[in-house]
Parts: sequence; structure tokens; C-alpha cells
Amino acid sequence: MDRLKLVAADIDATLCGRKVGTLGPITKQALIDLHEQGVLLGIASGRPILEDVKEHFSEWNLGFQFDFLIGMNGSEVMDTNTGETNHYYSLSKESIKEIMELMQPMDCNAFVYRDGYMLFTRYDEEVVNSHNRHHDDYKISDNLADFWSEETAKVLFYTGTTEKRDEVLSYARQHLTNAYTCFATAPWIVEFQDPRINKGIALAKYCEAKNIDLKDTMAFGYEENDRGLLETAGCGVCLLNGSEEIKKISDAITEYDADNDGVGHYIYSHILNNINI
Repeated sequence: MDRLKLVAADIDATLCGRKVGTLGPITKQALIDLHEQGVLLGIASGRPILEDVKEHFSEWNLGFQFDFLIGMNGSEVMDTNTGETNHYYSLSKESIKEIMELMQPMDCNAFVYRDGYMLFTRYDEEVVNSHNRHHDDYKISDNLADFWSEETAKVLFYTGTTEKRDEVLSYARQHLTNAYTCFATAPWIVEFQDPRINKGIALAKYCEAKNIDLKDTMAFGYEENDRGLLETAGCGVCLLNGSEEIKKISDAITEYDADNDGVGHYIYSHILNNINI
């Protein structure tokens, strides 16, 4: 890395710990310091940009908006300085129908993002937790056809436990087609999306538009949906609390976990003190 020009990071369990639910003070100050040095900053989420992702900078009292926002695991990218948003590779209605029918034997709570709300197949703990974490509106429908009535970037399944998640993931991977892929994004969630997109591809498209060499970028993440982001960036850093598989493909691992300012500590120890910006 000759000169650090850009830093991107996943949000939940990366920038923000799951226990504290917001930026720690060290991470917050580290982002402010990078911003003042002219480093472009972006967040890369599995959630839609126009939900709470776009407002995180205000919620966290950063004093500035992020330069770019990646949503829906890379299916949408917003350049906040121009207001331009690009969308890539939504799942077709036919693929969504196939996924929903495929997963019926697994008896999971399926959900998709709609404009302004989340649509679930049933009311359970995940509905409550999601609403409490992100203040999302939600609707419940036991009519599966409602889920493939329009295209969407991904379909998610709440499994309830890590053991059930692993069972569901194994089952799903035995039935994949070229139209979709699947992966775990939390100890209790399995997601399906188009295999042509991920957070890393979205990062590459943004960098290409800004004429930024990927070798001059750094990214933080912790779970399977961050794999593309960490593999694409010049330096991919996994949080200490990250999955073992993602640690294996990362260039570095933070000394602290997300609940203890892992990103902030890493920035001060390895970027602001050691890398030209």
C-alpha cells in the first residue's frame, strides 16, 4: 500500500459491537481523524441504503456523511457527494420463487426488504430484534407469492440458532443453481443473492469511478458476506470476533473485537501511525 486513499467497513459486529449497538469512542474518533486527513470513508451493509444506513452518520454524531454507501451486500452503491446510486443484479421473481419453495422443508422465517419495510413469513423473535436494532417497519404474510411479487436483491432466512443455521446452509448449498448463491451473515441468518455481486464488486465499481487503485484501499469485516470486500481491498482486515473462515482469507486481524473498538484500535495502531495518508 503506497498511499491510503479509502477505508470501507461493514457495520454490525464490525464498526459497531453487537452489545453496544453503536460506534465506540475510539472508533468514532479514528474515523474523524481519517476524514480530516482526506481519506474517503464508506460503510458496506447488507441492509438497504435508504433505510437507517444512510442516516448512521447523524445517529453517530460524526459531523460528516460517509463518502459512499454500499447496501444489500453490494447490490446498491451510493456516491453521497453526487447523490448518484447504482443498482446491480437483483434476484428475478423466478429465482425468488424457486428459493422460497426450496427452503420450505427447513421451516425458517423468511424475509425480504421492501420499500420502507421488511416482509416476514411469520412473527417471531427475529422480527422483534430487527425492529429494535434498526427501527424497521415490518409486515407479516403467510402467502409465499407475496415474496416473489417483485424483484429484490436478496432473500434471508432466520434459523433461530447457530446449529440450525449450519443445517440450513448445508441443505441450501446442495441445491444451488447458477442463478443464486447463499451464505451465513450472522449466527442465525442465511442469505441468498445473485452470485455476480458482493460488497467487493461494489467497492471495485466505486473505486473505478473515482480512479482509485484498489491497492490503496483498506476494508474491515467479520462474516461471510464481507469476504468479497476483504478480498478486493488492498488490505482486508477481519475483526477479532469474526468467523474463522474469514480470518483465514484476511490480510490481518484486529487485536480487539467489535465490542471493544476493534476498528478504532487498529486504525490508530496500523494506519494513522504507520501508513502515509
